[in-house]
Amino acid sequence: MRLTVIPVPLPPNGEGRVQLPLPGKVVHVGFQLQPRLLVQRGEPTFDESPVAWVEIDPDDKTVRARRFVVILPDQALKIAPGDDAKHVGSAISGASGTIVHVYELTEKRS
Repeated sequence: MRLTVIPVPLPPNGEGRVQLPLPGKVVHVGFQLQPRLLVQRGEPTFDESPVAWVEIDPDDKTVRARRFVVILPDQALKIAPGDDAKHVGSAISGASGTIVHVYELTEKRS
């Protein structure tokens, strides 16, 4: 099995679903700059967005839907009944100082 790491954009705040190839292990959480779509004169502007760096096997075509939630330090983590949350990483933006915590949501096993 050959492994590589890819960036996976996450929602800036709240829950989001992504399709990830296997094994899909989150190895790092950080920020990346996305070019802002507004056209302005002068310097280009960018928005920060959280990103998870995920380990995958590029030869394995099996994908699985995964749910992640991004919260700020002053927010409470809200978990629906029947779900579990696993902390996968935290990140601090070098540009703005914003801190986020990222959790993966899974169904509880009985």
